[in-house]
Amino acid sequence: MVVHILPKDRARVRFPYFAPVAMAGEARSNFSLMFQVYILKSLKDLRTYTGHAKDANVRLVDHNAGRVDATKNRRPLEILFTEDLETLQEAKKRELYWKSGAGRRKLKEYFKNGFPRRKI
Repeated sequence: MVVHILPKDRARVRFPYFAPVAMAGEARSNFSLMFQVYILKSLKDLRTYTGHAKDANVRLVDHNAGRVDATKNRRPLEILFTEDLETLQEAKKRELYWKSGAGRRKLKEYFKNGFPRRKI
């Protein structure tokens, strides 16, 4: 699992980092993560949105272009957090975690010093 957090200064920080291990007979370069869970922050109302996609940066463009009904009135948006996962099922499960009370509390803990104190 690779977690990307974009702090206020926009430098990319990675934690926790677990390097992928190549299986016997596989080259490490063949390992590719297929899905990302992402958390966006609206710069308009400071609320967050959680979703999953194959590429969070491409999905961010869709959100900011108004092609996603859930966020088109909350533009502009920026990526706060991404997490790489291998399967769609893992991505959906992790997305549900970040939407749960425990996940929201963990996000608050991550961002308590760098972002405005607003309900996540």
